[in-house]
Amino acid sequence: MDEEIKEYLACFQKDIIHQFHSIAEDVKDQVKIVAEGVAGVAEKLESKTEELHNEIAAVQATLERKYSKLDKKIDTVHTKLSKKIDKTNQELKDLRADVNRIEGKVTEKDEVVAARIDEHERVMHHL
Repeated sequence: MDEEIKEYLACFQKDIIHQFHSIAEDVKDQVKIVAEGVAGVAEKLESKTEELHNEIAAVQATLERKYSKLDKKIDTVHTKLSKKIDKTNQELKDLRADVNRIEGKVTEKDEVVAARIDEHERVMHHL
């Protein structure tokens, strides 16, 4: 009986080892499948990351060009407005000078008219 038990245990051991190897092979295959899946996901993630990086870079470049154009337009508008403001200020100064000159002439004429009226009143008063 001892021999039988030994033989049974040896068969049982071989059977356990065989099952262990079978399970180990299955686990290895599953680990390979998971590893391939992880590698595929990592590859896709890297690809998408690079794609997003390129898109962001393109948008930044576009924005930089547009900001540059806007800066130039703003500078141009500022320059034009400054020139127009300077011209308008000069025109106002010229108009003020004209008004002052006209006021001076009116004052002179007013004084001449007032003197004539005074003279006319004296003449009329003597009559």
